[in-house]
Amino acid sequence: MDRCTDGDPANQDGQNGADFPALHGDQKRTDLIRNIKRVRIQNAGFWRSASRGGGYTTMTKLNKEDIDILFFAFRYALGRRTGAVSLVVDYLKNHWVEIDGHTQKQIQEEITQAIDRNEAGDNCDIENWLEIKTLKGGENP
Repeated sequence: MDRCTDGDPANQDGQNGADFPALHGDQKRTDLIRNIKRVRIQNAGFWRSASRGGGYTTMTKLNKEDIDILFFAFRYALGRRTGAVSLVVDYLKNHWVEIDGHTQKQIQEEITQAIDRNEAGDNCDIENWLEIKTLKGGENP
């Protein structure tokens, strides 16, 4: 089965273990959301805080700690074959202008290195990562 086009990618990562206990689709997605802490609700323009039971707060700019957590989430997702990739890529694209130039360059270089080493995931994951590679400093898509 091709994870990029068939079935539930959350159950097909093959990377259960120390990073993630063996969980099934919905539970794994819930845990991922809790680990990342915030998911941007694009249409509503609000933040949903998983750590506060799914309540809504007004959207604010990312602070330094938020950017650090986003960078950690990026490193976690790079090379994974799960839904984490598209979640992190979307979040990076939506907040690219808030990330400092040095961190932007670091992210793009790590994506290039992972692709060159064939460690960036499946083709659908690589397509997602290439969206970040094409971003310029100070611009959102």
